[in-house]
Parts: sequence; C-alpha cells; structure tokens
Amino acid sequence: MFRCFLFSVAMLFSFSLYAQNELQVLRAKVVDEKEGEALIGVHVTYADYRYGTATNSNGDFQIKIEQVERPFDSLRFSYIGYEDLVIPIDDELIETTPAVFQMKAALIGLPSIEVEDITAETIVRKANENMSLNYPVEAHTMIGFYREESQQANLKRTILFTEGVLEVQKDKLKKSRYQIRDKVAIIKGYRRKIPYNLITENDTVNITPISQGAYLPAYVDCIRQVNFLFHNNSYKRYDYQYEGIVFMGDKVLYKIAFQPKSNRQILIYDGILYIEKESFAVVKAEYQYNQRGLDSFNENNTTSLDLQYRQFSAQYFQYQGKWYLEQAKVRQAFKESKTKIPVEIKMDYVTTEVAPRERERAVSKWLEFNDVLAASVEAVSEDFWEDYIILKEE
Repeated sequence: MFRCFLFSVAMLFSFSLYAQNELQVLRAKVVDEKEGEALIGVHVTYADYRYGTATNSNGDFQIKIEQVERPFDSLRFSYIGYEDLVIPIDDELIETTPAVFQMKAALIGLPSIEVEDITAETIVRKANENMSLNYPVEAHTMIGFYREESQQANLKRTILFTEGVLEVQKDKLKKSRYQIRDKVAIIKGYRRKIPYNLITENDTVNITPISQGAYLPAYVDCIRQVNFLFHNNSYKRYDYQYEGIVFMGDKVLYKIAFQPKSNRQILIYDGILYIEKESFAVVKAEYQYNQRGLDSFNENNTTSLDLQYRQFSAQYFQYQGKWYLEQAKVRQAFKESKTKIPVEIKMDYVTTEVAPRERERAVSKWLEFNDVLAASVEAVSEDFWEDYIILKEE
C-alpha cells in the first residue's frame, strides 16, 4: 500500500492511494518549546521511519496512521538542532485535534566535542569514502509529494501552482555519477487553471515554465549529483571551514562550510554540509549557485527569465541503517528579460514512503529530466483528489 502526505498552501494534505485498511488522521503543529515558534521541515515518521512527512512553513503537518500500526508504534520527530521527540500512538493522541508538539533545543554544553585534531578537509574526505556504507547502494523506490508555486513577486500574484504524488526509482549508487539513472514518474498530479503569464500596465507577457521541477528528488539529491562534491573526488577542488557542531537528537553533526578553490572556474556551488560525527554521513546540505553558476545557467537558459539566485537544500533520514533523501527544496528568483518583472519560484519534495525494491512501470510513464510537471498533468477542478483528500484548502 502506498501512503502519501501532501503539502498545501498553508498546511499538509493527507491522503491514501488505497484505502483497504482503516486510517485515522492526526493533524498537528510542531513548535519550539521555549519560544513557541513554528519549526519548519521537522521530519515526522512512524513504522520505524518507513512512513513519514514533514512540517510546512507554518509548522503544521498531517499524517494518516493505519489502525493496524497502533498501539505498537510511536511518532518520531527529528530536527537538526533539537532533541528527538518520541510520542506513543494511542487513541488520546489521535483524538486531540489540533495537537501541538513541543521540541526542545539541544544544548551544546559539551566542551569535549570538538574537531578533535581532525580537519574540515578530513571530515569531508571521510564522508566521501563512506558513501557506500551510509547510503543505499542497491536500487530502491521512494514515494513522495512534490509542490511548485510561481509568483509574480511585485504583485504577489500566483501564476502557477502544481502538486503531485511522485514515484522515484533510485538507480544503484555508482562511482561514476554519470552512470546513475534515477527515474521519476507521476502517480497523480494537479494543476490549477491559472494562465502562466505576467501582468504589466498595458499588456500580459507569456513565459515558459522552468524545467526540472518534478525531477527535484533526483536533481537535488546531492549525494548522487554529477556537479557536486562527491563525484569523482571533486571534494578536493574545494576549500572547507569548520563552523562548529549542532545536534540532531543524540547525533552530533559537524557543520562545514565549502567554496570552490580560487583557481577552479567551472565549479558552481558553495554552501554548508552537516556531517554526522560517528558515521561521517552527510545528513544535510544547504548550497547555492555562485556567480559562475548563475552565469552558466543564464547562458544556457531558453526561457525569458534571467536567474538572480538559486538556493538548494537536501536533507536525509535514516532507515534500516542507511540514509535516504527526505526533503529536497529549491528557492529561486528571476527577472523577466524584457519587462524586468520579478518572478519567484518555490519547489518542494518530501519522501513519504521508502520501498527497498524497484517497481515495474512502462517506459512512457517516466518523465524526462527537463519536463515541467504542469505540462504533464491536466488543469482540473478543485475536487481532483476526490476521496483521497482529508482536509481541503481553506
């Protein structure tokens, strides 16, 4: 059975592709225990991390829990910089609506936890050497939710809103990233009836959607990415700076900043790595195009949009001893080349199920790398999700 949990504009939608078993829905919010502020991107799981979702920009989430999973399971909340939170699943938990969960910030007060005579370069080298130990080597399948929203920023006007459930088939992890063939297919998708154009004082301007959106779980999976640090020992081409430690539950993470060496003109990223101290697994990467990356993108861009910045985030979660892609995000800003109208595009992917095997699917169902999800699904009515939706957008 596939179970998927969807983002909406202000909250997470939750639905099941099949409904043979009795399901109950938990709607809740996650906040900082001390400040009461919403926590964004908290990983919420059950069934030993196999099923899960993440909190949205308001700290809200929804998750469906099968009756058969209770009362032998617990919800687990995991977030970098905070202690893990484990809550038993019982009737009281399900019936408390809305529920608010408080997470406690992890205290660093441990002076003995330092780099310990190990350099930032060595930490990254060990992360590279331990790839096959920390990440699944064999092919596997993930189910996840994708959402994309484009805005004409000067008018705060949404010009494209697309969401869908994706099946992501991960190829074997290979030394040459060029040989990795991750595939993405749409299980179900939805596009609002919105004309994709910009409004000026006297006219409207049609623009072409940015590609690679639905391919987010492959494109931003930096462990497998050709242009990132871990392809063909590319990590040697960067300079590193140790920036301290953070906690994720009981795990200690090294925080390492990276940027290309000054003589490396073809490298397009700089950013931050979070590397787990014990296993040297890269748990999270936050990175962006440098000026060379921006220039390269705009030189090859076939749309009328000039890229101003592009920021990426990839976060991983641990399941059965291996780290899998949990979330992938892209935040980017453009200017339309003729009108100079600003356009902002947000792309989000969250893994909701991991299956340790490949699934057969017709070749024609797999998306091309440069496909636009909005061009691959129909513009349909608001009741498109039918019985799969638990809570409609307010």
